[in-house]
Amino acid sequence: MHHQSQPLDHVHPPDGASKDCLIARSFDHTTKEKVLYGLQSANNPAMEWALDYVVTISFESPEELRLDNTPALLELLLEWAQPFLDEHGAGVDSMTSHASKNRIQSPAFAHILKVLHILRNFSFLEINARMLAAHVRLKALLIKSLLLSSSSDFFDLGRHCIDVLENIAPVVELKNPFDDYIACLANLVYTQDRYLLIGAIRVLTMLATQENNQLYLLSGLSQIPGRLTALLVANDEELIGTVLEYLYQFSRISPDFRFQVLSAHSGANIGLLVSLMTARSKYFCPRVVREKTSSGGSPLSVGTPTAGHSHDTVPCVPNLSNYQQLDEPYRCLGWLKDKFEVADSSCILLLDDIYLLYEMRFGQEKALKMKDFYVVLKIAFPGALPSAQGNTAASSTGPVLEGIAVRGIQVKMSILQDGQEVICGWTNCSRGFSDASLLEQHIVRDHVEGPGAAENTECMWTDCFESGREFKDKGEMTMHMLTHFGECLETVAHGHHDHEPTDLSDVRGVALVAAHLLRQLSKDSASHQFFKPYESELARVARRRPKLADFVQNMFSHFTA
Repeated sequence: MHHQSQPLDHVHPPDGASKDCLIARSFDHTTKEKVLYGLQSANNPAMEWALDYVVTISFESPEELRLDNTPALLELLLEWAQPFLDEHGAGVDSMTSHASKNRIQSPAFAHILKVLHILRNFSFLEINARMLAAHVRLKALLIKSLLLSSSSDFFDLGRHCIDVLENIAPVVELKNPFDDYIACLANLVYTQDRYLLIGAIRVLTMLATQENNQLYLLSGLSQIPGRLTALLVANDEELIGTVLEYLYQFSRISPDFRFQVLSAHSGANIGLLVSLMTARSKYFCPRVVREKTSSGGSPLSVGTPTAGHSHDTVPCVPNLSNYQQLDEPYRCLGWLKDKFEVADSSCILLLDDIYLLYEMRFGQEKALKMKDFYVVLKIAFPGALPSAQGNTAASSTGPVLEGIAVRGIQVKMSILQDGQEVICGWTNCSRGFSDASLLEQHIVRDHVEGPGAAENTECMWTDCFESGREFKDKGEMTMHMLTHFGECLETVAHGHHDHEPTDLSDVRGVALVAAHLLRQLSKDSASHQFFKPYESELARVARRRPKLADFVQNMFSHFTA
């Protein structure tokens, strides 16, 4: 598909206000000097303009402000984040007096939030990531912000910090077993915030990919395995997959850790892992374990828009009426258009608040990260362009991104019904259901196997990656529908068959990592006693899913060695 970028957003320097609008992408040496001067200025409008400008650049073209080419920038940004940390220097307890304060009206909070957005966006570049990983003052900022994020008023600070840490973790060098990063992340493993929990586990896993860190992590995280194995029963695909990768990575580097996982709860973990070998993954993509096949890039680019396209071009997108059934970024695009609308310039929403609503709706369904969400937001609501004279047209009605604020957009009342209904994505069917299980029963009964189902055996699900394929029978077609629905449909399907169907699909996601972890655990000399109660189940898994047979055979080979 061909997809073109949307108009670039713009910011206003203080001296020209709206009469001298600069395109944030038009960045040269003179502009850089003006920005750096503004960040050091005592003039508040100049400083705010400069900070907003850097926010926009960090989203649009972070390579224009590489930290190795602009060494003063990082220190200046940290200076603007410091007042908020000083204001809450006594820790979480000191924040109770500020709880009722509107955070949008707090300049110190706005500044640190903008700085963290910038740092996250910069951390995607490897050269920046290496500089950030070695910066002592930045480390203190991240840890303090993560501690403060335990307050519901400032939870988004921690989320941006976790994003930064995910990007820099592969190049972070820990100092000792008592490194502040280890203690901070270990505490986050017990948080109730799903975003921080998954992020913390993922960061610890990536830190362990660096050999020099492994001994320190094993020493400082000795109490973590029990907490993590308890999370394997959660109804959360991404959380389960992330925990499995942690257990796999640490089992590879430590025989003691491997035995700890193997023997916990008298080996009951093995039974749980065996069951996960047949789990269907729709959202989780492993990072440590590599899948053999790749789904490739998203058909609608969510990378940095490129210059040179006409602003009135529109991306090629599918019908968004059933956006809940679409893959990202189309799902996000449809949701934004459904739940928000253009308003007058007095309406302002924070980018973080818009993203929070999106993440609340799709957080457990592989939601986009903030940087990609920003790009889709611009496509959904193209902003106003400057005129040929550099002025913003007075009649422009498009929303304008001003740093981390969006001016000219408001929430629709339909947001109140968000997530209450799931829509059938079968061609020419748009029935709604109160939950996924009812939808799945409807698919089997009305579209696949019931008396009213079509005679042909072709999947008619919207945007099915196997569209046009004729399945040999209804049973095989029902198994194929697992790729759209996961484990719930499997239970429904089994009720319609006396025999156990063979699944020839690739092993991916949770099942793949579970298989790798079990194979790793089976290498322990004492593994057989813990695997023995589940040998027949493993054999059944190998028969049912032939592409798992090599994993099972490898496990059995360790028992007879």
